[in-house]
Amino acid sequence: MKTLRSGALLAFLLVSLIAGGCSDREKRPDDPPARRDTVHVYNDTLFHLPEFSDGRRLDTTLTADLDGDGRDEHIVTSIAPDSILPPGSRADRLQIFSYDPASRRHAEVLIDSLDWASSIELRDVTGDGLPELIVRTYAGGNDPVASNGLAIYSGDGGSIRATFKRASGDPVLARIENMQGEGVMVHEELWPDFAAHVDATEYLSEILAFRDGGYVSVRKEQRRIFEGAAEKFLKNYGELRGRFIADTAAVTGGGVAGTPATIDGVHPLFNPAALVMLSFGYGGDLRSLRSFWSSERDYLLARLPAAQTAELDAIYARMIAM
Repeated sequence: MKTLRSGALLAFLLVSLIAGGCSDREKRPDDPPARRDTVHVYNDTLFHLPEFSDGRRLDTTLTADLDGDGRDEHIVTSIAPDSILPPGSRADRLQIFSYDPASRRHAEVLIDSLDWASSIELRDVTGDGLPELIVRTYAGGNDPVASNGLAIYSGDGGSIRATFKRASGDPVLARIENMQGEGVMVHEELWPDFAAHVDATEYLSEILAFRDGGYVSVRKEQRRIFEGAAEKFLKNYGELRGRFIADTAAVTGGGVAGTPATIDGVHPLFNPAALVMLSFGYGGDLRSLRSFWSSERDYLLARLPAAQTAELDAIYARMIAM
């Protein structure tokens, strides 16, 4: 009996020793791991449309890498409610947003007003391999020179900006020989005070090329384009000139059969003569300008009303002084 009690006591002591040797963690294997501090980093890579007020509505959203940094910019156009908008008006506001790594958000890098956008497209027109945003505008009315405009937004050089913007002049993008990218051809209108709008004529007055981050005049470099226009107007002038043999401004009858000797309104020779001089002048061909006016001035003085020859004199003087 004594031996059995000693054995039982020994067994009890062994069990207690084993149990007492277990750590708290070993007894509670389901305890949570040690606490580690967590840092939440806000990184809003998604683009969110701006909030519009006063009934403004969204027109278009476009994405393109305008500045070549490997991230797309977000282009948003919108329009405010207006009961007198010209036909085809799409937008009167342009916003461009770019992702800012510092703030980890999209930031507005450009906002501009437009009266009014009629078409919007992305195309490389500077020749740098990056797209430009091209917005054509229309202010209403039936006069293209007064109403048609153009805006070009570029990220060439890293800064997104308007590199060209005109609300009038009927600007047209065109491929021009020996010019990188596309040039902008701007127009004026021959519409003197004594003429009706139906007699007004649009003509080329400027050519611009993208250089050193902006559009600059290259009229004199592109003289051949203006010479081509002058030749067209000279041909028209020559075809009409032979019809007016008599001194139209001095007589009440005669001249070529079927041709009135006195002309009401703008004389048929006025526009082509003026356009010849304007084309030579804007192209910088002053020699041809002087030659034309010295040979034709007396002829035109005898046939055109005084106000119209005075206007031709004024055009000649303005072109010579350019």
